[in-house]
Amino acid sequence: MSFYPDLHTSSLVGHGDRHRAIAWLSSDHVFPRGKVLGTFVEVLKRHVASAYQPLAFAGAHTCELCGDYSAAGNVWVPTSDVVYIAPEMIVHYIVDHDYLPPDEFRQAVEGCPPQGSPEFMRLLAPYLSYFGTSPPDPLPTPHQQAQIAKLLTTAFYDIARLCRSGDATAAAALATACADLPSEMHGWGLWYRHIFSRLVRNGRPSYPGIGAYLDEYNAIFGEDTDPELTAYTASQASLMRNIKGAEPGAAADSGGV
Repeated sequence: MSFYPDLHTSSLVGHGDRHRAIAWLSSDHVFPRGKVLGTFVEVLKRHVASAYQPLAFAGAHTCELCGDYSAAGNVWVPTSDVVYIAPEMIVHYIVDHDYLPPDEFRQAVEGCPPQGSPEFMRLLAPYLSYFGTSPPDPLPTPHQQAQIAKLLTTAFYDIARLCRSGDATAAAALATACADLPSEMHGWGLWYRHIFSRLVRNGRPSYPGIGAYLDEYNAIFGEDTDPELTAYTASQASLMRNIKGAEPGAAADSGGV
């Protein structure tokens, strides 16, 4: 694992003036040792066990201090001033190697809302750029949530109809597009409105009728400005113009205008 001193403004997962590295240890560097008192370790274990992961890494890291423990994830602890990022191996370092985290980190952990909760996500959102993650869109208003609920009700009936007609592929395309909307629109996570648009676009080959849901969705939120979807729409429009231009009689018609 790459070594970063505690409270450094860079770590393996990001950097920034409000970024603070914690427990990025290495066998080649000394680190603070001591006994952690109170309930801190139990609180930290709960955060690690349910850690929200803005970034995911493939493969586990083996502890360089003993070689007997491996872990792969990280834990984010945001506050209103800074965000602390530690490898999930931090618990092992504390329990088995007497690593002593900074006092300010211990205080932040004990005061941190549950991982993934709305309060946690609001604290984390300002720091997402440190991890190469786009800032979220504003959460839907209660009125927009009600409109989405109506859209989902329509989708449920449509999925049932497609299943009864034996069109499982079309039903799956619509179900996939709508699957995450209920959890996202109530704030359990970050809201990126273009995700639904992309899923609809991907589902069109299996179910052309899914496009009507995107029209309704855009009526709720305004026209989608997702660059990927905009490029797709432009390419489709260009394709249709080329097809029409190649149809017999197209040249004669255009010459008569």
